[in-house]
Amino acid sequence: MTDGMDFPAADPSEYLDAELYPDLTQLGGLASAIRQLARDNCIELEKVDAEPGAARYITAKIPLSRGRISVLLGAERRWFSVTIEGNAHVWASGGTNDLLAVVEMADSWRQGVTLRGLADRFPFMSYSRLSEAYESGDPVSVQWDHLLGDAAFRQQANVLQAVHRADRLRMLFPYVSHGTIRLALDHLERRAGEIWIAPLADGRFRVESTNSRDSRREVGSVEDAIEIALSYLPG
Repeated sequence: MTDGMDFPAADPSEYLDAELYPDLTQLGGLASAIRQLARDNCIELEKVDAEPGAARYITAKIPLSRGRISVLLGAERRWFSVTIEGNAHVWASGGTNDLLAVVEMADSWRQGVTLRGLADRFPFMSYSRLSEAYESGDPVSVQWDHLLGDAAFRQQANVLQAVHRADRLRMLFPYVSHGTIRLALDHLERRAGEIWIAPLADGRFRVESTNSRDSRREVGSVEDAIEIALSYLPG
């Protein structure tokens, strides 16, 4: 049987620790408790969702125009882990044992509070330099500064520097995954596609565009790799 929302009808106490979360157990889970707290405090959260199945009791998703707020329960102590997610990045994250504070934080974010203002009012939330750069509108240069200055990317340093010297490639949002330098064509919309430059074990480079199945090519120098990468940019 289901509860009419494609969720299994069940006793919340089967999934919640009643000693840690007596309020959530009584109200039918995390999402239901957030809705009730919002109503009780005259806070307008248009929608509060949950994951399907048993996870409905321990998860909550609050979709807002500025991104989605995800809340997850702690298992060993009363704790609400919170993440504010944008389309292609995390705005802020944190945790607290006070669910009302989470609801008030969500309301502040809904109303347009800045990252600095959010952290000042809700010290349990923190954000990165990159998140602040997204807010100011210049995440690309900040991300390049991070990659070029981080010792963790020492193996890719020569390639990163060469790519950064190419004016048109320097305008793309870079990140490194499994040794591959990935250049996002649009830092706000990852579905716009990426260009990948992967150093190979034999000293060669593999270059490809995620927008074309037939784009993969292997070349012998970073200069050739950059030339191919440039050819994959939209006209």
